[in-house]
Amino acid sequence: MYHKRQHGRTSFGIVTAIALAILPFLFCSCLDIPSTPENRREIEHISVYVMQDGILDSSLLKIHPSDSATLKVNVFPRQYKDDLSFEWIFERNIVNGHVTETLGTGDKYVIPPAAKEASIPTHLIIRDPLGSEMKISLDIAVNTPPHMDSLLSPTAGDTLYGSTSTAFEFRWQASDKDTELGDKLNYTLVIDGMRYNLGTLNHIRQSGFAPGPHSAYVIVTDSYGDLDSIAPQEFYVLDTLEGSL
Repeated sequence: MYHKRQHGRTSFGIVTAIALAILPFLFCSCLDIPSTPENRREIEHISVYVMQDGILDSSLLKIHPSDSATLKVNVFPRQYKDDLSFEWIFERNIVNGHVTETLGTGDKYVIPPAAKEASIPTHLIIRDPLGSEMKISLDIAVNTPPHMDSLLSPTAGDTLYGSTSTAFEFRWQASDKDTELGDKLNYTLVIDGMRYNLGTLNHIRQSGFAPGPHSAYVIVTDSYGDLDSIAPQEFYVLDTLEGSL
């Protein structure tokens, strides 16, 4: 993860709305509808979003490294899009100064799989026909989704012995390449269809099980909202304590 994070799996997209109304000097003539003065209209906003695996999301600019992703620009009203030019650039500070590199032009830019940091745009420059321009910062997160490894206890097919007051242990394990970079994993334990949001805990004890079959699985979610889970595992509770009374 470059600041950005690493991801591997299906992806989400992103929408970042940029209001141009606060910059009335920008695009002041090319954004006008060429008719009567009362019909004059300016660009209301420009959106930069990500499409990956055909999926869009409005949470943040996030991509997974295992697949290519496309950055796209939307302009509203749409008829002004052809009047603007777009330049995708990568900027970084180095010991002896500042480096700026143009990565591409046009209203879309493709980020290849396993992209290196220098091939992911940090800014978008928008220009109108008169030479006015706006520079937009792009904070693109490259995030690897977490992996739900296993439900360690109870395992599939286990028989648990006790009564409804017996607290059985549930323990699980998940992994994420980004945890060493500060990403945190949160867990949801689902027992017989009942969801328990447990935060960062990876084990609990739970009672109240009637004799008979039950099921459990765990959902893991990282800081970027990517998640994974395992299939429900069946286990059986045998009430030997009650039967001995």
